[in-house]
Amino acid sequence: MLLWLTAFTIAQFLECQVTARPNIVLIVADDLDLELNGTFPLSKTRKLIAGQGANFTNMYVTNPLSCPSRASILSGMYPHNHRVINNSVQGGCSDHNWRQLEKLTLGSLLQKESYTTCFVGSYLDEYGLSNASGGYYVPLGWSSWKALVGKSAYYNYKVFDNGEIKVHDDQYAADYFTDYVKNASIEFIQGKPSDPFFLFIAPPACSPPFTPAPQFKSMFAKQKAPRTKSYGATGKVVNTLCLKYSSMHDDEAGVN
Repeated sequence: MLLWLTAFTIAQFLECQVTARPNIVLIVADDLDLELNGTFPLSKTRKLIAGQGANFTNMYVTNPLSCPSRASILSGMYPHNHRVINNSVQGGCSDHNWRQLEKLTLGSLLQKESYTTCFVGSYLDEYGLSNASGGYYVPLGWSSWKALVGKSAYYNYKVFDNGEIKVHDDQYAADYFTDYVKNASIEFIQGKPSDPFFLFIAPPACSPPFTPAPQFKSMFAKQKAPRTKSYGATGKVVNTLCLKYSSMHDDEAGVN
C-alpha cells in the first residue's frame, strides 16, 4: 500500500502545473511482512532510505501476492478492478486484460509527460512465458526495458533486454539476478538519461527459491521465523475472502 500511495502521489503530481519535474526512482521489494519483522535484515535500507524519509505506520497492502500487488502499484487500481488476483495467467497475471491496462500504468503516464522511463527487474510472474498474453514484448510506456522472464530466479534465467533475449547462467559474478538489477539500474543512471527520468527497480528478492548471495549465506543461520498465532495456519479462509472480493467492483465492495 505504501508503494501504491507513491504511485498515486505521482499521478497527482502530473496534474499539477509545475515548471521543474524531479527525477523519480521507485524501488519495490517482496515479502517484507511487518508481523514477521521482514525488514529486520535490511538495516542499511532502513538507515539510508526510511531513516531519511517518511514512514507510513498504518498502511495496508492491496494484496500480499506478488503479481496482484505489482499490478496495483503499476496501475493505481485495486485487484478487483485490474482483475489480477493471483500469480497465474488464469488469475489475471500477464493475461490479455492486463495487456489492455498497460496504457494506463505509471510508465505510460509518465512517458506522456516527457519522462524517460526505465524498468529493471521482475515485472509480473508470468511475463514472457508461452502461456501468457504477448510472450516477449516491451510494454507500453517504457523507454528502456530489462525484465525477468517468468517467476523469480537468481541463476539460470532469461531477461528480455530492450527487444533481445539474454540467457544467464549460474556464475555469481556474472549472473546473480539481484546484482544484475543493481548494476543495470546504476548503468541507466550513469548513462545520463534525458531529464526528467523515472526508474522502476523491482528485484524479486527475497521470493522463492530463496537463493542468497554467497557472502550472505550464513548471516542469519541462527534466526527463525517468529512463532505468531497464525504460524502454520492454513490460508483457506483468507483465500475464500480474497476470491469473494476480487469478483466485486468498486460499487459492490463499497469503495469510492
